[in-house]
Amino acid sequence: MVPEYYSIAQVADILSLSKETLRRWDTNGTLVPQRHPENNYRVYHRSQLERFEQAQVLFKSTWEDEIKTKPLRPYKLLELFAGAGGLAIGMEKAGFDSVLLNEIDKILIG
Repeated sequence: MVPEYYSIAQVADILSLSKETLRRWDTNGTLVPQRHPENNYRVYHRSQLERFEQAQVLFKSTWEDEIKTKPLRPYKLLELFAGAGGLAIGMEKAGFDSVLLNEIDKILIG
């Protein structure tokens, strides 16, 4: 279910803008938040966001579409603290290619 109202942080993420830019837009009238009917918080209604292409794409997408999305090139991972290798294993399972795993052990250095 798609929410009806969005916070300033959510709108900033959806539109790939900073919260400060949204505050400026509020001041100059470009995109003015409303008051939520239940808690009186400043929020943006979905209908206000539908004029932006980024929001339209998000609202129309489905999980099936998102799962089909593949990266343009393989991701590579350079880990500067390998620890026990747990993070590297998880990242490899997520599709990352570990190029370098580095760990400094103070006992071995002296």
